[in-house]
Amino acid sequence: MATAPRKMQIMADGGGRSPYIDDMSFLLRRFVSLAVRRAVFDPSVRETAAKAARGAYSEAKLIAGDKDRPRAAGRSVRRILKSLQEPSVDPEPDRFEGDKN
Repeated sequence: MATAPRKMQIMADGGGRSPYIDDMSFLLRRFVSLAVRRAVFDPSVRETAAKAARGAYSEAKLIAGDKDRPRAAGRSVRRILKSLQEPSVDPEPDRFEGDKN
């Protein structure tokens, strides 16, 4: 008698882990590994990664300190998406027009 694959058994049992969690965790580990490798060799990527990590830490701290965590997480995602939609402002614009410095 043939048995159902392990993923199907988990789903049929109605509980346990998602059948795709192993695949997703592999992809996430691979993505983090590539990002870390790139950050090690490129100083500008390292600075950007450090800034992103500080931002993620502060957002996580806000979410953890709120009584209504799902709402706080939603606000955090909204802030991040809004910041991605806004054009970034260059603190030192290029001097092309008329500047002789």
